[in-house]
Amino acid sequence: MKMKKVIVWVVIIGAIIGGLAFWTNKPYTSVQYLGSTTQKGRQNPIIYAASKIFAQRKQLTGNDPYKLYLFADDPDGLKSVKFIVDGKEVKTPFEGDSKTFEKEYDGVTEYGLHTYHLTATDSKGNTSSADAMVNVVPPASTVGVGF
Repeated sequence: MKMKKVIVWVVIIGAIIGGLAFWTNKPYTSVQYLGSTTQKGRQNPIIYAASKIFAQRKQLTGNDPYKLYLFADDPDGLKSVKFIVDGKEVKTPFEGDSKTFEKEYDGVTEYGLHTYHLTATDSKGNTSSADAMVNVVPPASTVGVGF
């Protein structure tokens, strides 16, 4: 019975180490709604891990301007960065062989759901991506009743 527990723990630890190695060999990428509390650069590892499972979502009322913060880095150097907005590639001011890419991007202010997708490839061919969605909705009607 003890040997089975040891084998199970060895398998679990091996899977964790293998998963961490797989994850850390990829470029770091993030797309964030830029607000007053946005942490630029690398995020807390727990928040970053959650962002890989759930894309950041934001709902804005009215079509006021907003910005997104794009960030990618890799200690081996980035080979390419691709940014897609609502299914269309947007030219980025990325110059190859840089270790870091960061840019503030003016978000789409038309009403509707807008998707943002950033993909980075490092010099070893590893890729990573990040997503964000912003839903811009019209303000509620202010027409009074019975006036």
